[in-house]
Amino acid sequence: MLRHDPASVAVSGPGTSVVAMRVLAFAAVKGGVGKTTAAVNVAVEAANSGARTLIWDLDPQGATCHLLGIDVDLKRPASQIPFRKRPLHRDAVKSSVKRLSVIPADMSLRNLGLELEAKKAPKRRLARALDRIAEKFDVVILDLPAGIDLAVESALQASGTMVVPIVPSTLSVRSFDQFREFAAADRRLGKRQLLGFVSMLEPTRHRQQDFYHELRDSRDDVLETWIPATVEVERACDRRLPVSIAFPGGRAAAAYKALWEELA
Repeated sequence: MLRHDPASVAVSGPGTSVVAMRVLAFAAVKGGVGKTTAAVNVAVEAANSGARTLIWDLDPQGATCHLLGIDVDLKRPASQIPFRKRPLHRDAVKSSVKRLSVIPADMSLRNLGLELEAKKAPKRRLARALDRIAEKFDVVILDLPAGIDLAVESALQASGTMVVPIVPSTLSVRSFDQFREFAAADRRLGKRQLLGFVSMLEPTRHRQQDFYHELRDSRDDVLETWIPATVEVERACDRRLPVSIAFPGGRAAAAYKALWEELA
């Protein structure tokens, strides 16, 4: 029987905050696995739990603001944000969710890797930018583009925990293992926590249930929480709302809340 069993939470309630800023990077080798949707809804749950939360959209598709119903007309390319002298929080916009701010993205981010390459210590650039706002936020969620390049590597080094969705397929597990091998090969990334979670699972399909249980039984780097493949997620995206607002009390909302609690 599949279930959600939330772990203890670092944030105890509204108005309280975690001891130090947590940085979670949501990453994936390939797209279409529910990465951005999870990043956005986990950020919402973090904010709802009382944490001052920032989600930094580093994906050129810019889906984070779209999913939160935010329309932004950037005055300068988003790829310039990490290199400005002013602190990051001044480039953030407030969402309709209390305690949740967003740094928007645009297509200029497709060149972020090239722009970082021209800078000194490019792999530390995003970490330095985040260091300057450590007193402003309790939780920072990084939504990274699919794949691995210098921009993704810089963002991963800025994080404390890398979070990777795994859809119920052997190839998805292989991609997760490739990501782990990449991280292990880098001395700094090898010290980061790397966790997977099963995404887009259909609980009525026995083969997918077996996949989940075999994965959980065979390794300790996959979280207990799984995200269901449900029309609630699709409809919430269509309405440009977090799942917890579009379908409060639904299976998907409970799953994203459990995912945040387990990560926290």
